Amino acid sequence: MLFTHLFIFFQTSLFVCGVLASDPPPTKWQHDDPISGKTLYCDWCKPGEYMNRPCTEHTPTECLPCPWDHYTEYHNQEIECLLCQQCNLQDHEHEHEALPCTAEQNRQCECDDGYYLRLEFCFPHTKCQKGEGVREKGTPWKNTRCMRCRPGTFSDEESSTAECRAHTNCTARGECVVRQGNRKRDNMCGTCAVNGTGMLTCCYSP
Repeated sequence: MLFTHLFIFFQTSLFVCGVLASDPPPTKWQHDDPISGKTLYCDWCKPGEYMNRPCTEHTPTECLPCPWDHYTEYHNQEIECLLCQQCNLQDHEHEHEALPCTAEQNRQCECDDGYYLRLEFCFPHTKCQKGEGVREKGTPWKNTRCMRCRPGTFSDEESSTAECRAHTNCTARGECVVRQGNRKRDNMCGTCAVNGTGMLTCCYSP
């Protein structure tokens, strides 16, 4: 029984050691050298570089810097750098460069003011209709959200930025309401007086 346990332990130890031994160190990658026929562990190229030649028995990995408008973001064994994306191309209008392309970073594009990204294209923010106001302003990444104007507020324009406004307080101006406002128009204020015939007349005050 003891022999059996020792044998199982020995097999397990070999298996674990074999897995660990076959894994390359974290800073290296495994390369089967076609010249020597040996398995070598080569250094990775750093971000901003690409691999020109893998290591050999006698030479380390040869890395070169990325050319202009190309990048690599991570440690790598790429044979060429990645091309940075372009902004405001013919089929991708209304966008601008938010972050520049560097050897270690892709160029980041962003939609212009008044536009947002949808399905990789920039679309204009939705305009809220009359009687509606902006609930949440649009950003380069999301569209405008509209809401129906609540009682006591109105919007008389189509806009992607304007919120509902409060009706004018005619009383605070020392006037009376000539025409009641609704969600699409403001109160109309004016002065009212009794004329010589006893009729109440009101005059609009712009």
